[in-house]
Amino acid sequence: MPGVEGSEAATDGCSRHVELVAFPLPLSSFGSGFAWLGGSRIAGIDAPVVIAVLVLVAGALFLALTPAGRHVFAIGVNREAAYLSGINILRTPFALFVVTGVAAALAGAIKASVLDSVVAGTSGAGFELTVLTAVLLGGVALTGGSGSVFGVLLGVLFLGCLQNGLTLLSVPTFWQQMAQGTALVAGAALAYFGPRLTR
Repeated sequence: MPGVEGSEAATDGCSRHVELVAFPLPLSSFGSGFAWLGGSRIAGIDAPVVIAVLVLVAGALFLALTPAGRHVFAIGVNREAAYLSGINILRTPFALFVVTGVAAALAGAIKASVLDSVVAGTSGAGFELTVLTAVLLGGVALTGGSGSVFGVLLGVLFLGCLQNGLTLLSVPTFWQQMAQGTALVAGAALAYFGPRLTR
């Protein structure tokens, strides 16, 4: 929805400017307690990996086994039909936005913990397109109503392999961005034409 997208962009821009005013200098040396989040190991596995797996499993179980998860798909398939069937079409998307914000905050905290440094207003800039590309490559429809956590995981793994491979090959940043942009276009085309080809 254009109105929602515009408000999201405006909110994002305002928040970044507030961060720059409040913290004009990079922050670092958060302490050993905070470093545990990104640098420790649980049963021999890096803590960020364990956290990611737990979040993925929780999301998959929520979508597959709970009524609220089925409501998410129902709203994406047909918003009006979902409303007529008694689903709260305002509260459910709002709750999803809140959960998304919490997940983004967790990811930001893990990144800051790994690097032990963060630059206000610029850290994480551009990740929106990366996330969108991974989601579209994972089979999530632009209009909603279809997709899976496992598919998104495959999209994330593909993008990670692509970025790491290009970096190891010493490909210039410009061409890396071109490759990511091509992947985004391919993902958008897949999300748009895929459902129509299967009808």
